[in-house]
Amino acid sequence: MATPKKQQSLPLDDAYVESSNGQNWTGGWGWRTLSGGDDLSGLHDCWDDLRSRVGAPFFAGPEWLDTFVRGFGQDGGELRLHALFQSSRCVAVLPLRARPGIARVHTEFDNEHWPFFCLAFDARVPGVAEEIVRHLLEQCDLVDLSGLHENAEPVQAIAAAARSLGLAAPIERLVKGDTFLRIPQELNGWTEGLSRHLQRDITQGRRRLERSGAVRLEVTCGGPDLAARLDEAFALEARGWKAESGTPIDAVPSTHRFYRELAAEASRRGAFALYQLRLDDRLIAFEYCLRDQRRIDLLKISYDPAWARVSPGTVLRGMILEREIALREVDTYHFGRPSEWKLRWTDQVAPLVRLSIYARGWRGQLANLAYDRFGASLRRSNFVRRASRWMRSLVQALPF
Repeated sequence: MATPKKQQSLPLDDAYVESSNGQNWTGGWGWRTLSGGDDLSGLHDCWDDLRSRVGAPFFAGPEWLDTFVRGFGQDGGELRLHALFQSSRCVAVLPLRARPGIARVHTEFDNEHWPFFCLAFDARVPGVAEEIVRHLLEQCDLVDLSGLHENAEPVQAIAAAARSLGLAAPIERLVKGDTFLRIPQELNGWTEGLSRHLQRDITQGRRRLERSGAVRLEVTCGGPDLAARLDEAFALEARGWKAESGTPIDAVPSTHRFYRELAAEASRRGAFALYQLRLDDRLIAFEYCLRDQRRIDLLKISYDPAWARVSPGTVLRGMILEREIALREVDTYHFGRPSEWKLRWTDQVAPLVRLSIYARGWRGQLANLAYDRFGASLRRSNFVRRASRWMRSLVQALPF
């Protein structure tokens, strides 16, 4: 079969793994699989086009992954980037972590800095989910993806496709979730959905600050001042409450590099916002966010502990919401994993799940035993949780 003309130029070298039948393109489908040490730049344009087309967040795109790998490397398993094309159009990109062993496992490629794991693929394309399942299970015995939005169309499509192929594909709801706030449509009365206590904290905190100086919201989305503004924010975080727990960005070189480079990459795409609350010229609180696809994803926050009594983070968030309501460019404001302060602002928590797909054959059955049946049935026991983790590490670590 002749190879169709491609939309983007992709180098055809040993970094790419052909489909299992030895053809680059079969029945209109074509796969390109990259390893962690390969140059991913050839996929950037088509991947970004896919992400924009399906409305996936920034962290489901190439700039996030490139920055993540530069910052944190590939600890825990080698990156396998699977890109699916239908004729000349990219319809799926799946960054996964390959873990060899008795049962070969592909898991989500992320860590605690990833808001949640998101699959970028066009579920509207007929047959795409089935093709993804077939391809991945040619590469491994278990696809085990955690931290997915339960109701996301790609997740449900892949699970349904696996079951239609006669494969075990359980979905397990996790304790963690994605807390989010729907941006009100009108400025008038926008605080009415908040508790009286929170409304009071917003208004009284701002009034107290205004008695000490000029209060303003500054938003940096890029440009020549970005580096200096990041220096100021990271220094504030190092003085704040996170310094006591040892988790500020500046404390770990890899984390510092990741967030600095991420701001630069996202700003080039118009997808970054550093919201800053200033008292006169002094920074007293900030939110480091991705702002793209009509959504805000909050990644980092901090405030000056000297002003803790007036709740500067709460005042800042109120001013952010007023700005975004007026601009009408954002629909949702994502806070990440639930916590007490986040649940003061919203009761909306999207469930996150783990999706497991087991291949046929004895390796898939072994993985099913270690990952699903043994762990899920007795997970409440601390002893069994430790034993389950041991079995999983055994499956992943032993060579075959």
